[in-house]
Amino acid sequence: MTLKAYTVLEDTENTGGIVFARSSAEARREGSCEFGDGDFNWGKARRAPWADEYAPGPVPWKVLFDHGWWTKCDGCGCTIQEGACDDDCNEREFDIVEVGAAVYCTPECRERHLAEQEEHARIASVVIAHLTDRVLRACPGAIIAPHAHVYVRPGQARPHAVEVALVSFVFPGCRYGAAQLRFDRGDGPPTFSICRGDRIAFSRWAAAGYPPHMMDSAAEGCAA
Repeated sequence: MTLKAYTVLEDTENTGGIVFARSSAEARREGSCEFGDGDFNWGKARRAPWADEYAPGPVPWKVLFDHGWWTKCDGCGCTIQEGACDDDCNEREFDIVEVGAAVYCTPECRERHLAEQEEHARIASVVIAHLTDRVLRACPGAIIAPHAHVYVRPGQARPHAVEVALVSFVFPGCRYGAAQLRFDRGDGPPTFSICRGDRIAFSRWAAAGYPPHMMDSAAEGCAA
């Protein structure tokens, strides 16, 4: 039996999407699982014959746009919708670009977004290297864990700024979680944090001069 397109939408907020199914009941069941956390009474399924040719999906966003659908631009965050206006009440002109699941309002917006992502990655790399160096200078025998994190504030209106950055590390006797060197914008210089249950082990390690060690199974669990 041929797959047909259905819109499965929640009545109040009109949220949902396109589902390809063999019947309305099947579409409603699949749509409720995908968009409504499995609640079969979450929304209603209605035929969308204009989307049949795109079975089994997905339907291109340019097509959805032409049929009144809207989404947020993955670059600037504006609403991509027929009749949408900018801050000066001028109607926006869209030249939609789709890359995988990402949708951009114009090719220029996508290029700006990619350039900003590259700059954020560069900044994150520099910050992680700096924090790692500080950890190893303070605690020479530390083992740096792989899950470093840096959040860089988007810099469209102002210069790029690191809001949060942290590097985790383990040491002999670590049992309850990796220690961290963390930076929070506005809170001064980076600070170390050690799990309460690991503070005695850390003090012993510090008193011994932070010697290097072979990571045991417990410490390996802290780094995961």
